[in-house]
Amino acid sequence: MKQARLARRMLLALLMPAVGYCTYPTVEEAQSLFTAELMNSTNVIMTGVYDDFRCRLVQPVSTEGRRAVESIVLDAVTSIVVHVSTNIIDESVGVRIIENRGIYFDMLGYSMFDFQTNAAECVRLAEYIGSVREADFSSSLAKSRGFAVRMFLSTNETEMVELRLREEELQRERKKMQDVKRHLQIRVLEANTAVRRYRRGLLSLCGKSVAGCRTIMSDEEFTVFTNELVTVSHATKDEQRGLFWELKQSSH
Repeated sequence: MKQARLARRMLLALLMPAVGYCTYPTVEEAQSLFTAELMNSTNVIMTGVYDDFRCRLVQPVSTEGRRAVESIVLDAVTSIVVHVSTNIIDESVGVRIIENRGIYFDMLGYSMFDFQTNAAECVRLAEYIGSVREADFSSSLAKSRGFAVRMFLSTNETEMVELRLREEELQRERKKMQDVKRHLQIRVLEANTAVRRYRRGLLSLCGKSVAGCRTIMSDEEFTVFTNELVTVSHATKDEQRGLFWELKQSSH
């Protein structure tokens, strides 16, 4: 039932009338394309109609219309569930598609003109970014290439054969267990990398608002605003450079 409903939503999105291509997207169109269900679906890649939608955001529209559509889009962003599974069975939701989402929403920032000076929406996005975390998990096996070999010395040939056979069996069992652990660590490592890229893309989107709000805020207001963004997003020093990149570019 859920799959059928998702298929219908995707079909409706694809059948959006071409006549509206040169006009600003409607609220109804935004609601159809940017549902939590579609945003969290691993079957939806944000190309095609989503690219058309992004391009049309530069078209003229009332302030109220632009704010309503952009708010729907931001609701969609903050609905994306990111969970890095550290269990043998991967029960994560969204990890496989979040890089696509991060790239799209980063690019979308250049066309979201209300967001560029909407401090409240930027803080809301930053709070969501703060909830997107990597998993604290060992990657020692994922990064290792070698293995240990045990040596036995004995003058008793029969004993040596028995020891060798016993050790070979133990090595096979150890390798099986180690392979399971290594594959898990590799999966978590790759998922954590995807999360970092996703956070980077969304912080870049926030950076558009940082640059825009700088033009309408006093020094005191801007300091409070940016400090809040860094705090609620839990941005690292490296991520902060991305957050303020647009501001530095606009000041040159």
